[in-house]
Amino acid sequence: MAFWEPSEIRTFLTTIQGHRLEALFYLALTTGLRKAELLGLRWSDLHGDTLSVRQTVVRVAYTPTIETPKTAAGIRDLILDPDTLDHLRVRRDAWETERAAITGAGETWPNHDLMFPNLTGQPLMPWRIDYHWRALRDTSNVTPIRFHDLRHTYASLAIASGMDVRMLAERLGHGAPGHLAVDAQRHQTLLDAAPTASLEPHLGSGLCPGLDLEPLLTLRGRNEQRRSDRKSTRLNSSHRCISYAV
Repeated sequence: MAFWEPSEIRTFLTTIQGHRLEALFYLALTTGLRKAELLGLRWSDLHGDTLSVRQTVVRVAYTPTIETPKTAAGIRDLILDPDTLDHLRVRRDAWETERAAITGAGETWPNHDLMFPNLTGQPLMPWRIDYHWRALRDTSNVTPIRFHDLRHTYASLAIASGMDVRMLAERLGHGAPGHLAVDAQRHQTLLDAAPTASLEPHLGSGLCPGLDLEPLLTLRGRNEQRRSDRKSTRLNSSHRCISYAV
């Protein structure tokens, strides 16, 4: 298990400024969302400061495919901090420009509403995220962690901030808080061994401000009810799976 220290996060965020996928990487760091969840986000999933996770984009037979989350825990709402919302506003402006370029050329922009599609509006192949990730990471002079380790980085910052395991599990869409508790102990052990004197001064300072605990508490009951309702619905419906050729 690997994660970045705050200084490395700052270095990386400086490197990716202006990149087309800057908002995606920033969102990964401030929410712990999985790659498939990030690629499945739609603009219609954003309501004020609340982001709903309702679908994913995965590769099936070399084709990007839109699916519903595999577990009820994966369907959840996340409250975003102002800095993350600002990144999404910038991304929305760029998205509108990309769509205008396609429609202005007489072509059709698909009605997927995805925040992070390819340049023609179709679902982005997951491996393309890895391609950009490695290129940006390797030019940032930071520890060469995997993209998935951004999720571990978020979890480490959350644990350092004092977030309890159940709340962290809800935030991450983890279906087994008991198992996450074991992971949390591993994170804490790594944090204790880290050379950085303390992560605490960096929390809530704009580096990873999505860790404010009070807003998360307001959504706990609503998330639990939605998971219960959707679980019963999913038991009586087929798994949604839509494929797109690229």
